[in-house]
Amino acid sequence: MGWTGNQELAINTIGQNMQIVACAGSGKTSTMVAHILRLLEEDDVNPENIVAITYTEKAAASLKQKVFDEFKKTHDSLEGLANMYIGTIHGFCLHMLQEYSDEYKSFETLNDVQTKLFIKRTRKRNGLFDTIYHPANGGNPYPIASEVSSAETLAKAINAYKSFLDISREHGIANFSRELQNNVSKYEATLRDKKFFDFTSIVTVTLEKLLAGDFDQYIENTIKYLIVDEYQDVNASQEKI
Repeated sequence: MGWTGNQELAINTIGQNMQIVACAGSGKTSTMVAHILRLLEEDDVNPENIVAITYTEKAAASLKQKVFDEFKKTHDSLEGLANMYIGTIHGFCLHMLQEYSDEYKSFETLNDVQTKLFIKRTRKRNGLFDTIYHPANGGNPYPIASEVSSAETLAKAINAYKSFLDISREHGIANFSRELQNNVSKYEATLRDKKFFDFTSIVTVTLEKLLAGDFDQYIENTIKYLIVDEYQDVNASQEKI
């Protein structure tokens, strides 16, 4: 296809940081695909040296298929491409945790529905009953749920608690009260005890490990190029990663 001058610049820029700003329908994904293929032409670049992260599973599957299809047009096989990571940031974090940290090899990941069921099942010790609601009108604070709550009240409390857990961990629990920080710690402990991740803990645990230097050898020896699609959608913890 014919490329604009800026697209050609984006495709062929190698060895320096680059930001692409583009609107919908402007050929951003095609440019990313061409840039990845251009990187693979470098003599010192192997597929495992490239990590491409995008925001959703659907977008990641589409990007991977386009890279594979275009690569196959000019090569006899797709040998080695399976070693290149193209996926979501959660998938990449899980990959690092389970491939390069013995502590988490047997952990399973809960989806949103499973996470809510887990909160319900462990509600007596995960901080749910310790979370206090403070009415905006200045009324007396009260627990968001208790053992005698109706099924409807409990379901609403679980939804609210899960939202709080996600937001507080993604943006930093230091911004919340000591009481709420303690509740987050209780919830995290129940996850670890049962060898579970939820989507948010995948990211926060990876960040802890990165800051501790646990993945330094893998990163320094393997990753040469990091491509992040839809960068404007990452949260604070993902940006730190």
